[in-house]
Amino acid sequence: LHEEIFMPVLRTAPIFQRAEFIDRPSLVRLCHNAFTEECFVSGIDVFIDGIDSEGAYYISSGALKYTSACLPEPFIEIVSGMWMSELSLWVHWVHHGQLCAESLTELVKLNYNMLEEVAQLAGTN
Repeated sequence: LHEEIFMPVLRTAPIFQRAEFIDRPSLVRLCHNAFTEECFVSGIDVFIDGIDSEGAYYISSGALKYTSACLPEPFIEIVSGMWMSELSLWVHWVHHGQLCAESLTELVKLNYNMLEEVAQLAGTN
């Protein structure tokens, strides 16, 4: 069931589209071990400024508002089908803004620790 739910999410990111042809078993392990689903009601923060990131977020449904002093505009609307915090999958990342649900929102989180674990396991095969 994990593969059926999370593989379509992985396929939205170009790097994982390519990886599927190279090492599909590792992507299946990611689906089973590295993803969690999270729901947020309107007004609840997904993350805030200054907090270490735990991974990347794929927005399954709903709408969010991202605010940061680093942005030229007051905020950015984040909607279904978008990724947030992808850089945290590859480097240590501290959030530089606030991501807050604007409506009932469902996210899929890809945990960077589990991604690293699966990648290390793939490297030994």
